[in-house]
Amino acid sequence: MKSVREVMMPLSEHEKVVLEEIERFLHRDDPRFADSMESERSGRQPVRRLVTGLLCAVSGFLLLLVGAYIQAVPLGVAGFVMMVAGAHQASLGVGPSRFRVLRRFLRLPGKAVR
Repeated sequence: MKSVREVMMPLSEHEKVVLEEIERFLHRDDPRFADSMESERSGRQPVRRLVTGLLCAVSGFLLLLVGAYIQAVPLGVAGFVMMVAGAHQASLGVGPSRFRVLRRFLRLPGKAVR
């Protein structure tokens, strides 16, 4: 997703030609990878990862609580594993560009966009 604050600069004709040539070589050399890159460009993939990861994490947490309540250790362990896996899946859907505010607040390294 593009931020409102980002400035778009058009490519020169030479850059457009070079980019098209790189795309052609990529499609010729590794079509599966090229197709996966095109599907990643759509903005739905990160959002889907975030939502499924959060649902999995919340379900895992609930499973952990149920396992602790009924004193079933394997159920609690399964809930914990599910919770960690869901958090990992959700973190894959959130790129560093979505943490601009936190980056300034926590003084993390990286380029702050103004």
